[in-house]
Amino acid sequence: MTNCKDQYQEIQNMIVQERHEEALNKLEESVAEYKDYAPAHFDLGNLYYASGQLDKALVHYEKSAQLGSDEPIYLKNLADLLYSEK
Repeated sequence: MTNCKDQYQEIQNMIVQERHEEALNKLEESVAEYKDYAPAHFDLGNLYYASGQLDKALVHYEKSAQLGSDEPIYLKNLADLLYSEK
């Protein structure tokens, strides 16, 4: 059985290899299983944003900012989305 961090590393490799659709699907599964893992919510928000799904991106940016309030990049991306797109 794969743990959260191992699963996340596999997803990071998919993103690096530009397998974005596959990474998006795996991230959706990951956040369903590990609801409180902020990096996965953040990356899912990024992939949704890149694909033009702004409402879904907003949900995951908000969740990453809530869970990882000590990470400035989470707050920055949320603010950028709210400022530029909403």
